[in-house]
Amino acid sequence: FGAEGRYSETEITAIDNRRDATLNDTFKEFTPRFTVDYQKNDDMLLLASAARGAKAGGFNVTARQVQDRTFDPETNWTYELGLKSTLAGGDLIFNASIFYTDWNDIKVNAADEAPKNPSDPNVPSITQNLGNASVYGVELATRYQATDNLSIDATFSHTDATYSDDTVDSRFSRGVIGVSAPCDNVVCNTNGNIGGNEVERTPPTQASLGIQWDGDFSDDDTYFIRVDTSWQSEFFGDSANLSIIPDRFLMNASMGMRINDKLSVRV
Repeated sequence: FGAEGRYSETEITAIDNRRDATLNDTFKEFTPRFTVDYQKNDDMLLLASAARGAKAGGFNVTARQVQDRTFDPETNWTYELGLKSTLAGGDLIFNASIFYTDWNDIKVNAADEAPKNPSDPNVPSITQNLGNASVYGVELATRYQATDNLSIDATFSHTDATYSDDTVDSRFSRGVIGVSAPCDNVVCNTNGNIGGNEVERTPPTQASLGIQWDGDFSDDDTYFIRVDTSWQSEFFGDSANLSIIPDRFLMNASMGMRINDKLSVRV
């Protein structure tokens, strides 16, 4: 059993010389972590953890609206169950974990629009607390030493990250219809409600596969040839789930040699 804790105080002062305004506060956070490890046998380890994370709040001292001049801390609790194992006499390694994150007061960059002039092109950026989200996921990783020369490794992960019901993103609610409003109640909600949408910039599924051949020229000279592939699914580029980043497949190949433990060459 393990327990850890960190206490922090972040003092922030923000000054706007134009309005002779000064904002100051100290954001205090306690972030604990609890772990349980169980060594079932020499080849299998079971583990569990619960941890809290936090980012301090702060100020948008130049924000046009008073309610936008302070933003709250962003916090989360993450819970994980995992397995680490060695099988087949050490030739096969298999690790797996499932996790859940309760994510609150997510920070985003948003436009500081003037309510009476939403079409103003000179719109600065401010930080706002968007809302809450829930993240569920699974991660798998394995490595297999098929022969003395051939090894194979692979990973897989799937994540379901969605905004909580009634979460509102002001980036999609501000403005006047026909002038600058980005939504029309057809492709997205004019009130900025993004509840149930997927969290942006989070690929739901990712996977990789690597194959390597190791050989010897002599007792002192070795070489390797390796191929790596990776794939990630398409994902949304914004919280309203309007823009889509396509899926991506990558392949890399490399080879190298080490001579006399003095010279290493890699291509």
